[in-house]
This record gives sequence, C-alpha cells and structure tokens, in this order.
Amino acid sequence: MAKASEMVRDDLEKRLRRSQVGTLCLLGMLALCAPRHVLAHSQPGVSGILDQDAAGVQVLRLYQGLVQRDGGKWRFVCSKSYGGGGQDLAGSLPGGGVAIALPMGVAIMAHDGTVRLHPDPEGQNGILTAFARSDDKLFALRWRDRLMVSDVVEISESTVRVLWTDTHYWSDIAVGEGSLALVRIGQDEIEDLRLSFEGAVLSEDKAMLPDVRAVTVRVMGDVPYYAARLQNQSLLGRLQQGAWQTVLTAGNALAGPLLMADGTTLVALDGVLSTFSNDVATPLTDADFVTGLYQLDGHPYACTRTGLRDLASTGLGAQLFDLSELLGPNECTVPEDARSDCELEWQHLMVELLGANIPLATDDSPAAECAAGSTASTNALATAGQSGTEAASAGAGAAGVGSPSDVSQAGAASAGQLDSAQTSGCACGIVPRVQRRAAAFGYMALIMWGMFLRFRRKYP
Repeated sequence: MAKASEMVRDDLEKRLRRSQVGTLCLLGMLALCAPRHVLAHSQPGVSGILDQDAAGVQVLRLYQGLVQRDGGKWRFVCSKSYGGGGQDLAGSLPGGGVAIALPMGVAIMAHDGTVRLHPDPEGQNGILTAFARSDDKLFALRWRDRLMVSDVVEISESTVRVLWTDTHYWSDIAVGEGSLALVRIGQDEIEDLRLSFEGAVLSEDKAMLPDVRAVTVRVMGDVPYYAARLQNQSLLGRLQQGAWQTVLTAGNALAGPLLMADGTTLVALDGVLSTFSNDVATPLTDADFVTGLYQLDGHPYACTRTGLRDLASTGLGAQLFDLSELLGPNECTVPEDARSDCELEWQHLMVELLGANIPLATDDSPAAECAAGSTASTNALATAGQSGTEAASAGAGAAGVGSPSDVSQAGAASAGQLDSAQTSGCACGIVPRVQRRAAAFGYMALIMWGMFLRFRRKYP
C-alpha cells in the first residue's frame, strides 16, 4: 500500500514537472511571437550629454550604451564596434569629442564618430571609474588593480596626465570653482578630499554615516554636496568639521543640486523637480519624472525617465531626445565580424525598452548595401578590448561597487590602426533580416534556458 502511494506521488510529481516545463516553453514561444510583452531586466534611461555643437546634441550616454545623431535620426552605438563592455562610462572632451572608459584603458570618439585608442600609453593603465568636466578640462578617477591604487588624471585628445595617486578606492569626483572634490566610503563613514587642479592636497574631512551603499559628489560654487544612498533612502548632505549634516531626504531618486546662471539652484527628489534655497526644496509644476540635472558648456539640461529636456530656472523646456526615437546601429559602421554581437546587444536594449512600455522607433529609409571598404573584417580596437582583462564599469557617479580590474597592455602598439570605419550617407540597418531573426531566436533561447535553470533549482 505504501509503495502504491509512493508510485502515485512520483507520477503526479512527474506530470507536474512536465506541465511546468511545457508552460515555460509556451511562455518562451509567446515571447518570440509577441515581443512587446517581454519584461525588462532593468529600467533603461539617459545619463547625460557627451557631445554637442551649434546644431544641437550629437552624442549622449544611456545606462546601457551610447547614442549618436545620424543626420536627423538617433542611432544606438554598438559597444562591440569600439571594444567596449556595453555599459561604458564616458566623458565630454573640451572642444568636442568623447573619452570612453574601456576594459583596457581609454578610447577617443571624434566628432565624426570615428573611434581610436588614446595615443598616450598612459591612457591604457587602469580603468576609469568617474569623470568630471570643467569648461576647459576633463578629469577622471582611475583604478589600477595590479597596484591597488587610485589616480586622478587629466585627459585631453593627446595626453593622459596623472595628477595624484592614493592607495584607497575613491568613489566619485567633481569640479568646483577652485578645486577638485573627491569622496569615498570608509568603515561606516564618508571621507572627502579637496585637490588643486595640479593635484596638491588642500583639505581632508570625514564623518560617521552608517549603512552607506553608494555616494556621489556635486559642487555648487566651491561647496561640495554629497548624495548618499542608504538601504531605504537617499540623503543629500554636507560634511562640516567632522560631522555629517543632512540637508534633504528622498525615498529613492535624488538629482542635483545644479546651480543655474541666474543663481537659482535646482534639485529633484524622487523625480520631482524643485528649487533649492536655504536647505529647503520647493516643488515646481513639471510632471515629467526627473532622474538627473546637469550642465555642459553653459547648457543646462535634465535627464527624464525616457529622455532629455532643456532646463530653465522655472522648469523643464523643450524635448531634446526621447528613447522612442532610438534606432538600431548603423551597419556600415560595424565590422562584419562584430555584427552578430551588436545585434544581440541591440536586441537586449529593445527588450528593456519594451519592458518599460517605451514604443520602438521604425526606420522608413530603404535598406542599402554598405559601400565597399566601409567596414573592416577585423576590428583591431574591438580585438584589443577583448584581450584586456574584463572589468565591470559602475553607473555614472555610482560608488562602492568594488574595484575594477586592471587593464591589459595588449594592442596598445596598434593605436594608430584603430579608427572605426565610417561611410557618410549610409543608412542601412544593422544585420540582414535572416541573421537578425536568427539572433532574436538565439536571444530568446537564452531567456528560456535561464527560466529552465531557475525551475530546476527550485524543483530539484
């Protein structure tokens, strides 16, 4: 009798497992047939402007990559085409162009979109973890894992100059009127440091603040403000003679403060744009959810949930970019041997957009064959990036994520050969239709396999 009961129970468990596996497969097929209902892995968004000219914004950074204006269109820039890792930090170079943090050092994206390794060998020592721009200089924090040291470096198109070195891992950097401000997380405390623009230590301070997960710094005039992320809330505060002073509290999202040209200061608490005066935030009437407040070359702007907006002291202005305008990479700028990887990268971002209920843009321009020689069969920059030690880049200004890995020197001698191919007027989409369909099925197969593994772990 007991054996019979056990056999019945085993049979029911087998049927249940078959039913659940069948359900997983059905969900996977539904995802293939109706991709607009696939859930996102994370929330997509815009983190800042990287390059602009008299015609407007030319390059911007997403949480998941870069975007470049292509005529009147916005196109996703595949990180595999320049040896990146998909969530690469980047900073705006004075005078135009972009410095990109790669797993093996620094790459320079010119105004026309071509990308090359930085020509200074010093640029390939370590991984950049944060950028800070003044009107005429670009500074960055760098971590060298092999030596376990942090550097403050000054980056131009031709040089990378080390200003200061320390044995601690520093989380963020900002530029004030007369100095640089650095911040790091210690043992239940926050530590700040002021440096001259030549790297001389001006002052140090620290204060107790338990349970800090991440910290960033912004400078108003020459007064640093620190945004500290705790387990259940975010704090904006100052360090004053060894004590932490909380100024504002938010449940999750905290942006700013940003000092406008007329003296008005703006912040955003949990997405609500507000003026900030006498340590008090007064909400404005804008309904758009604000995730970031920044300024580039005298141009203030706001990052919102789905794009970029102009910014004035009275509130949000015109729309500069929206994720619903984003098109896939231009095939003509992607080496042939990197197109499948680029397609998977683009497919992943599309899943993120659809999961966030952001409609996908459609490209009405006719597909065109790329001109002969417009792509390279082997992209030396991408190869050099893959040969370097893999490193995870933190989000812009994020802190406390662990030390990035040091970079390999492989490929540095080939820097002069690393320009990405570009073809003017080429409006072809990424990857032919058959390859695109195969890549989509491959991507969804990975999702189904992940779901199956989760099922196996839950029901061994």
